[in-house]
Amino acid sequence: SSSAASDVYKRQVLNRRILTQDIRKIREYYNDKGFPKASVDYSIDVDEQNKATVYINVDEKISYRIKDISFKGNEAFDSNRLLKVIATRPDRLFTSGILDEETLDGDMERIKEFYQQFGFIDAKAGYTLDFKPDEKRIYVVITVEEGQKYTAGNISFKNNTVFSDEQLAKELKTKPGKAYSPQNIREDVIKMQTLYFDEGYMGCRVRPDTILVPETQSINITYTITEDVPSYVTVSYTHLTLPTKRIV
Repeated sequence: SSSAASDVYKRQVLNRRILTQDIRKIREYYNDKGFPKASVDYSIDVDEQNKATVYINVDEKISYRIKDISFKGNEAFDSNRLLKVIATRPDRLFTSGILDEETLDGDMERIKEFYQQFGFIDAKAGYTLDFKPDEKRIYVVITVEEGQKYTAGNISFKNNTVFSDEQLAKELKTKPGKAYSPQNIREDVIKMQTLYFDEGYMGCRVRPDTILVPETQSINITYTITEDVPSYVTVSYTHLTLPTKRIV
Protein backbone atom coordinates (compact mmCIF):
# COMPACT_ATOMS: atom_id res chain seq x y z
CA SER A 1 0.00 0.00 0.00
CA SER A 2 1.10 3.59 -0.50
CA SER A 3 0.91 4.32 3.23
CA ALA A 4 3.44 1.58 3.87
CA ALA A 5 5.89 3.11 1.44
CA SER A 6 5.36 6.81 2.05
CA ASP A 7 6.06 9.19 4.93
CA VAL A 8 4.05 12.08 3.44
CA TYR A 9 0.57 12.58 4.93
CA LYS A 10 -2.29 15.06 4.69
CA ARG A 11 -1.96 18.40 6.50
CA GLN A 12 1.78 18.01 6.73
CA VAL A 13 4.25 20.71 5.69
CA LEU A 14 5.59 19.78 2.28
CA ASN A 15 9.17 18.56 2.56
CA ARG A 16 10.79 17.76 -0.79
CA ARG A 17 13.58 15.77 0.86
CA ILE A 18 11.07 13.42 2.50
CA LEU A 19 9.10 13.27 -0.75
CA THR A 20 12.23 12.23 -2.66
CA GLN A 21 12.86 9.52 -0.07
CA ASP A 22 9.27 8.33 -0.51
CA ILE A 23 9.72 7.99 -4.26
CA ARG A 24 12.81 5.88 -3.66
CA LYS A 25 10.88 3.67 -1.17
CA ILE A 26 8.06 3.15 -3.67
CA ARG A 27 10.55 2.17 -6.38
CA GLU A 28 12.14 -0.31 -3.98
CA TYR A 29 8.68 -1.65 -3.08
CA TYR A 30 7.85 -2.34 -6.72
CA ASN A 31 11.29 -3.85 -7.32
CA ASP A 32 10.77 -6.23 -4.39
CA LYS A 33 7.43 -7.27 -5.88
CA GLY A 34 8.96 -8.19 -9.23
CA PHE A 35 8.58 -4.92 -11.14
CA PRO A 36 12.24 -3.88 -11.69
CA LYS A 37 11.36 -1.62 -14.64
CA ALA A 38 8.60 0.30 -12.83
CA SER A 39 9.00 4.06 -13.02
CA VAL A 40 7.87 6.39 -10.23
CA ASP A 41 7.83 10.18 -10.24
CA TYR A 42 5.71 12.97 -8.81
CA SER A 43 4.18 16.34 -9.56
CA ILE A 44 2.96 19.09 -7.21
CA ASP A 45 -0.10 21.33 -7.67
CA VAL A 46 -0.30 24.39 -5.39
CA ASP A 47 -3.68 26.18 -5.17
CA GLU A 48 -4.47 29.82 -4.34
CA GLN A 49 -4.53 29.06 -0.60
CA ASN A 50 -0.96 27.73 -0.84
CA LYS A 51 -2.12 24.17 -0.27
CA ALA A 52 -0.16 21.57 -2.18
CA THR A 53 -1.48 18.39 -3.72
CA VAL A 54 1.15 15.78 -4.46
CA TYR A 55 0.49 13.40 -7.35
CA ILE A 56 2.63 10.26 -7.38
CA ASN A 57 2.70 8.71 -10.83
CA VAL A 58 3.52 5.02 -11.16
CA ASP A 59 4.04 3.12 -14.38
CA GLU A 60 4.30 -0.51 -13.25
CA LYS A 61 5.29 -1.83 -16.66
CA ILE A 62 5.74 -5.64 -16.61
CA SER A 63 6.27 -7.95 -13.66
CA TYR A 64 9.45 -9.90 -14.30
CA ARG A 65 10.90 -13.06 -12.77
CA ILE A 66 14.38 -14.51 -13.18
CA LYS A 67 14.16 -17.37 -15.65
CA ASP A 68 17.78 -18.45 -15.71
CA ILE A 69 21.23 -17.61 -14.28
CA SER A 70 24.22 -18.51 -16.44
CA PHE A 71 27.98 -18.03 -16.09
CA LYS A 72 30.68 -17.08 -18.58
CA GLY A 73 34.46 -17.19 -18.21
CA ASN A 74 34.49 -19.71 -15.36
CA GLU A 75 37.00 -22.50 -15.95
CA ALA A 76 38.23 -23.44 -12.47
CA PHE A 77 34.70 -24.05 -11.15
CA ASP A 78 31.59 -25.19 -12.98
CA SER A 79 28.37 -23.18 -13.03
CA ASN A 80 26.58 -25.44 -10.55
CA ARG A 81 29.34 -24.80 -7.99
CA LEU A 82 29.15 -21.04 -8.46
CA LEU A 83 25.36 -21.07 -8.26
CA LYS A 84 25.71 -22.37 -4.70
CA VAL A 85 27.87 -19.37 -3.81
CA ILE A 86 25.30 -16.70 -4.70
CA ALA A 87 22.02 -15.79 -3.00
CA THR A 88 20.05 -14.87 -6.15
CA ARG A 89 17.83 -17.68 -7.42
CA PRO A 90 15.73 -18.22 -10.56
CA ASP A 91 11.97 -18.72 -10.46
CA ARG A 92 11.43 -22.25 -9.22
CA LEU A 93 9.01 -24.19 -7.02
CA PHE A 94 10.48 -22.92 -3.74
CA THR A 95 12.02 -19.61 -4.91
CA SER A 96 10.24 -16.52 -6.21
CA GLY A 97 12.84 -15.47 -8.78
CA ILE A 98 12.30 -11.79 -7.92
CA LEU A 99 15.22 -9.63 -8.98
CA ASP A 100 16.99 -7.73 -6.20
CA GLU A 101 19.94 -5.87 -7.69
CA GLU A 102 21.37 -5.10 -4.26
CA THR A 103 21.54 -8.83 -3.55
CA LEU A 104 22.94 -9.45 -7.02
CA ASP A 105 25.66 -6.84 -6.42
CA GLY A 106 26.50 -8.66 -3.19
CA ASP A 107 26.66 -11.91 -5.15
CA MET A 108 29.47 -10.49 -7.28
CA GLU A 109 31.46 -9.84 -4.11
CA ARG A 110 30.69 -13.36 -2.85
CA ILE A 111 32.00 -14.86 -6.10
CA LYS A 112 35.16 -12.75 -5.83
CA GLU A 113 35.77 -13.88 -2.23
CA PHE A 114 35.09 -17.50 -3.19
CA TYR A 115 37.76 -17.39 -5.91
CA GLN A 116 40.24 -15.68 -3.60
CA GLN A 117 40.01 -18.61 -1.19
CA PHE A 118 41.55 -20.77 -3.92
CA GLY A 119 44.38 -18.43 -4.94
CA PHE A 120 42.61 -16.35 -7.61
CA ILE A 121 43.34 -13.06 -5.85
CA ASP A 122 42.58 -10.91 -8.92
CA ALA A 123 39.21 -12.50 -9.67
CA LYS A 124 36.35 -10.24 -10.72
CA ALA A 125 32.67 -10.79 -11.47
CA GLY A 126 29.99 -8.71 -13.16
CA TYR A 127 26.55 -9.29 -14.61
CA THR A 128 24.16 -8.27 -17.35
CA LEU A 129 20.36 -8.49 -17.37
CA ASP A 130 18.49 -9.59 -20.46
CA PHE A 131 14.79 -8.66 -20.16
CA LYS A 132 12.33 -10.63 -22.30
CA PRO A 133 9.00 -8.70 -22.28
CA ASP A 134 7.16 -11.40 -24.26
CA GLU A 135 8.12 -14.00 -21.63
CA LYS A 136 8.01 -11.63 -18.64
CA ARG A 137 11.33 -13.16 -17.71
CA ILE A 138 14.86 -12.00 -16.93
CA TYR A 139 17.98 -13.87 -17.97
CA VAL A 140 20.97 -13.11 -15.72
CA VAL A 141 24.41 -13.60 -17.25
CA ILE A 142 27.34 -13.49 -14.81
CA THR A 143 30.78 -12.98 -16.35
CA VAL A 144 33.79 -14.11 -14.32
CA GLU A 145 37.37 -12.97 -14.87
CA GLU A 146 39.33 -15.58 -12.93
CA GLY A 147 42.81 -14.16 -13.41
CA GLN A 148 45.97 -15.98 -12.42
CA LYS A 149 46.03 -18.53 -9.62
CA TYR A 150 48.73 -17.93 -6.98
CA THR A 151 50.20 -20.20 -4.35
CA ALA A 152 51.83 -19.34 -1.04
CA GLY A 153 55.62 -19.14 -1.39
CA ASN A 154 58.15 -18.75 1.39
CA ILE A 155 56.72 -18.00 4.83
CA SER A 156 59.00 -16.26 7.33
CA PHE A 157 58.76 -14.49 10.69
CA LYS A 158 60.50 -11.40 12.10
CA ASN A 159 61.12 -10.20 15.67
CA ASN A 160 59.65 -13.29 17.34
CA THR A 161 61.50 -14.29 20.53
CA VAL A 162 58.76 -15.89 22.64
CA PHE A 163 57.89 -18.53 20.05
CA SER A 164 60.16 -20.15 17.48
CA ASP A 165 59.50 -20.10 13.74
CA GLU A 166 58.52 -23.76 13.93
CA GLN A 167 55.99 -23.13 16.72
CA LEU A 168 54.37 -20.27 14.80
CA ALA A 169 54.36 -22.12 11.46
CA LYS A 170 52.55 -25.01 13.13
CA GLU A 171 49.62 -22.67 13.88
CA LEU A 172 49.22 -21.47 10.30
CA LYS A 173 46.47 -22.52 7.92
CA THR A 174 48.54 -21.15 5.04
CA LYS A 175 51.20 -23.61 3.84
CA PRO A 176 53.94 -23.16 1.20
CA GLY A 177 52.82 -24.51 -2.17
CA LYS A 178 49.12 -24.35 -1.29
CA ALA A 179 46.65 -21.81 -2.68
CA TYR A 180 47.24 -18.27 -1.44
CA SER A 181 44.14 -17.01 0.35
CA PRO A 182 43.74 -13.53 1.88
CA GLN A 183 41.06 -14.97 4.16
CA ASN A 184 43.50 -17.61 5.47
CA ILE A 185 46.10 -14.91 6.06
CA ARG A 186 43.64 -12.97 8.22
CA GLU A 187 42.80 -16.11 10.17
CA ASP A 188 46.51 -16.89 10.64
CA VAL A 189 47.14 -13.43 12.07
CA ILE A 190 44.34 -13.96 14.59
CA LYS A 191 45.72 -17.40 15.53
CA MET A 192 49.22 -16.05 16.20
CA GLN A 193 47.93 -13.10 18.21
CA THR A 194 45.77 -15.47 20.25
CA LEU A 195 48.85 -17.62 20.91
CA TYR A 196 50.62 -14.56 22.33
CA PHE A 197 47.53 -13.37 24.22
CA ASP A 198 47.33 -16.73 25.98
CA GLU A 199 50.86 -16.13 27.29
CA GLY A 200 49.98 -12.67 28.58
CA TYR A 201 51.26 -10.60 25.64
CA MET A 202 48.06 -8.61 25.30
CA GLY A 203 49.71 -5.86 23.26
CA CYS A 204 51.08 -8.22 20.61
CA ARG A 205 50.50 -7.26 16.98
CA VAL A 206 51.16 -9.29 13.83
CA ARG A 207 51.55 -7.64 10.43
CA PRO A 208 51.65 -9.74 7.24
CA ASP A 209 53.76 -8.36 4.37
CA THR A 210 53.56 -9.98 0.94
CA ILE A 211 55.82 -10.02 -2.12
CA LEU A 212 54.57 -11.28 -5.48
CA VAL A 213 56.96 -13.58 -7.37
CA PRO A 214 55.69 -13.65 -10.99
CA GLU A 215 58.20 -16.27 -12.14
CA THR A 216 56.75 -18.91 -9.82
CA GLN A 217 53.23 -17.45 -9.63
CA SER A 218 53.60 -17.42 -5.87
CA ILE A 219 53.44 -14.91 -3.02
CA ASN A 220 56.04 -14.81 -0.26
CA ILE A 221 54.72 -13.89 3.17
CA THR A 222 56.60 -12.31 6.07
CA TYR A 223 54.90 -11.93 9.43
CA THR A 224 56.40 -9.08 11.43
CA ILE A 225 55.62 -9.52 15.11
CA THR A 226 55.56 -6.81 17.74
CA GLU A 227 55.53 -8.85 20.92
CA ASP A 228 55.33 -5.98 23.42
CA VAL A 229 55.69 -6.93 27.09
CA PRO A 230 53.63 -9.47 29.03
CA SER A 231 50.81 -8.24 31.23
CA TYR A 232 50.51 -9.59 34.73
CA VAL A 233 47.41 -9.86 36.85
CA THR A 234 47.73 -8.79 40.45
CA VAL A 235 45.34 -10.49 42.83
CA SER A 236 44.81 -9.04 46.30
CA TYR A 237 42.84 -10.60 49.11
CA THR A 238 40.99 -8.76 51.83
CA HIS A 239 40.83 -10.66 55.10
CA LEU A 240 37.55 -10.24 56.86
CA THR A 241 36.90 -11.02 60.51
CA LEU A 242 33.53 -12.67 60.64
CA PRO A 243 31.45 -12.62 63.81
CA THR A 244 31.18 -15.96 65.52
CA LYS A 245 28.13 -17.29 67.26
CA ARG A 246 28.72 -18.45 70.76
CA ILE A 247 26.80 -21.51 71.83
CA VAL A 248 26.17 -21.80 75.55
